[in-house]
Amino acid sequence: MSSINAMLKTLNAQLNGYERLLDLLIREKELLIVLDSHGVEELSKEKDTLMLRLRLLEEERFRLQKKLAMELAVTTTGDTQKAVLTGRDASVSSFMYNIPTLQKSDANITLKTLHKLTGVDEFNVIRLKLVSLIQSVGEINVFNRILIDRSLSYIRSSVELYSSFGFNSNAYNTGNLITREV
Repeated sequence: MSSINAMLKTLNAQLNGYERLLDLLIREKELLIVLDSHGVEELSKEKDTLMLRLRLLEEERFRLQKKLAMELAVTTTGDTQKAVLTGRDASVSSFMYNIPTLQKSDANITLKTLHKLTGVDEFNVIRLKLVSLIQSVGEINVFNRILIDRSLSYIRSSVELYSSFGFNSNAYNTGNLITREV
């Protein structure tokens, strides 16, 4: 049961992290719209730190997933499948008669399968929230990419326009260095 609690704690931490990421991406969108490059740069550092934390949480979730796979191993007996849960009575095993087979070496347990195996409704709730958050993050990312691409297009067009009038960025980089004071 402690593995289930640890998994729920890790999943809730991931959920909070993705909510924070969504907030940062919404702030980034606002900063991109008002062309605040310094704000975007600072926000980018926050996003990098958060992504590192989310990556560590994902590794912890995967480790716990392997541990739960060992604890909630389902064996196949003949042509029928029967769940064998450590420390559970036969009524729980018969209740879970239609659960997909899970071998001890299989660490790829989905949250949906965890919900079915353990009966803990919070796994399903967290799964739905994570799916929704990740879809929102993807949509905001696409919109932010469009804003960045348009800004870059505008900058390229401006540079070409200035170049056509004879403004050359290399002209400012020429000259002789007379002295260098330290």
